[in-house]
Amino acid sequence: MTGALKQVAAAIRGRSMAFSFLIGQIIFGIMVVSHALVFVDLFQRQGLLTGVDMDGSFCVITEDDDTMLPERDLAVLQGLPGVRAAAWVSNAPVHERRLAGIFSAGERHVAAWEVHGTSAAADAYGFEIVRGRALTEEDLVTAGERPALISAALGEALFGAGDPVGRTFTSRAVTWRVSGVLRQAGILPPFSVVADNLLVQVARPARARHAEYVVNVAPSNRAGFPAAVESALRPAAPERFLRVETLRRALLRVYEATAGAIVVFGMIITLVLGVVLLGSTGMSAFLVAERLREIGIRRAMGATRRDIAGYFLFENFTVTTIGLILGSALSLVMNRWLVHLALPFATLDFRHLVLGIILFQVTGLLAATVPALRASRVPPSVASRTA
Repeated sequence: MTGALKQVAAAIRGRSMAFSFLIGQIIFGIMVVSHALVFVDLFQRQGLLTGVDMDGSFCVITEDDDTMLPERDLAVLQGLPGVRAAAWVSNAPVHERRLAGIFSAGERHVAAWEVHGTSAAADAYGFEIVRGRALTEEDLVTAGERPALISAALGEALFGAGDPVGRTFTSRAVTWRVSGVLRQAGILPPFSVVADNLLVQVARPARARHAEYVVNVAPSNRAGFPAAVESALRPAAPERFLRVETLRRALLRVYEATAGAIVVFGMIITLVLGVVLLGSTGMSAFLVAERLREIGIRRAMGATRRDIAGYFLFENFTVTTIGLILGSALSLVMNRWLVHLALPFATLDFRHLVLGIILFQVTGLLAATVPALRASRVPPSVASRTA
């Protein structure tokens, strides 16, 4: 191994221009590919909510001219087979229709999101209460302190390490008292601003044409739940608009452009890897052709075809590794600048770098295979013909 490394080092010193081009190509490639993987990851995470039962909770949306339907519909949904919790909510988790509020506790001011819904809203989403109590219909108050559930992240942001249960905070001249703490809760994709900061309060179903509900259903009843809702709600308003889908499906529909964006970044990754593959193959072929006499001499001295092919594969692996080490370091530096100035959620982590490194090592191996096999077929007689 030490001898092979010395040979590679000598080859790099002797042909610094060619190897510098190859290393620079790999550095640029890993910087582009690793960040493309970051954006693919971000777009995939648009269809996820923290702490939510994505496949067990359904979003039911209905529209009809009869503004008295919301309360009656909620009662019907609560009685369907397999329903563990059903709640009317002010709107389903759709990013474009929400704005964060500012909540204050002493000198601390924190941005957070809100869920307005009937008392079972937290259970309907699948949120887990870890301290305190759940909300009830009696918590629907318009004067004085209003009971609320908050996520553990919001509790820590407002009160630090202390237990938030029973403590108060304010927002828009309203005083809230914490009745319970949710382990994790979010109604926005996890990379949105303070997405883990959430407050759940009790509200009364609005008398409106448009109504939305979140319903948590037992596993055995999920497959037939959309049909059950259709059969239960349609008779009261035959002409109504009705949509029933899991929260996962609802988020995928809202962010339907995600698939296209992932394809675009996938094409960028493929294009960069293709360019690096072609460039590396061409450079490896050039380096082999330039050293035909050297290869012939080594064959004449007893080196086997396997020895020659193995050396050129090892040389390519070493050069690729050097490029990946330098490129990974530069990628981390560039990512810190990107996160700080433009995209705070586009954080490059270990997973992205490892996947990028694997892709480039495989690409480098493919690029070196044909030139290495060609080098292994050089006969010893070439040493005398090129002397």
